Amino acid sequence: YRKVVVFGPSGAGKSSLIKLLTGNEYDIDVGSSACRVTFSSKSYLVPSRNIELVDTAGIGEAQLGTAAPDCEDSLKELVELLCSFEKGVHLFVMVRPHAGGSILQASDEKNYKVFIDNIGRKKVPSLLAVTGCEFMTGMAGWGESNKEYFNKAGLVFDKIVSGTCLADGPMADIDLVRERREQTKQALWEAIDEHISPKPIKVSESTLNSRRDMLKLACEIIAKYVIHVDTFSAGAVATKEVLSRVSTAAASLKKAYEAKAEESEAETS
Repeated sequence: YRKVVVFGPSGAGKSSLIKLLTGNEYDIDVGSSACRVTFSSKSYLVPSRNIELVDTAGIGEAQLGTAAPDCEDSLKELVELLCSFEKGVHLFVMVRPHAGGSILQASDEKNYKVFIDNIGRKKVPSLLAVTGCEFMTGMAGWGESNKEYFNKAGLVFDKIVSGTCLADGPMADIDLVRERREQTKQALWEAIDEHISPKPIKVSESTLNSRRDMLKLACEIIAKYVIHVDTFSAGAVATKEVLSRVSTAAASLKKAYEAKAEESEAETS
């Protein structure tokens, strides 16, 4: 299956986008999800297109827990997410709602840097899906007409698709919304088919099946981006405390990964 990783902040419409693309019908839920774990993800297979859609949390919705065990869970979950990309990624799809009068949003840069810059190393093709445009004049053209603003901010996407995934509530059954939903679905699949990599692209030079290799990247991502959003933007004291928890959690996980690696080596020999 070709792996398409879908990410974005809470409320962006990731799950709605996946339902729209699949017609809310998919063969197997091959992922896992946990309400307390920060970087949980779910994967859905679309056999007719040979695609696996990975629905994962983006920076801005992800938060580290206030207690050390929560922090370790979050770090471990991020490591597992990175390791799930062992065979490579074919496409990134960043999802975010239309921002009204503002073209760029605060979470855009963080999400872009984490997934496209750090994890994908700018080698994986990427799309931006802007949702919540159902009543916008010229809905389909908003993305490409504003592409230069994203480019100037260093957020370079292969394609920007603006549309709607609205499927619930009284407005969802309006003829205009239904029509635009179908237009969005068609535009998204066309963009995916056009820009998806024919071959999986490795997301790291290191061996992804080694959790120890991914632990360093996970720590860097959390230290650079997660602790500076929302709850942890209060001040340096809070940042220092969280960094301390990350360090403690990383040391604990490193010992666990090393012990497991030694056990595997012993069993092999």
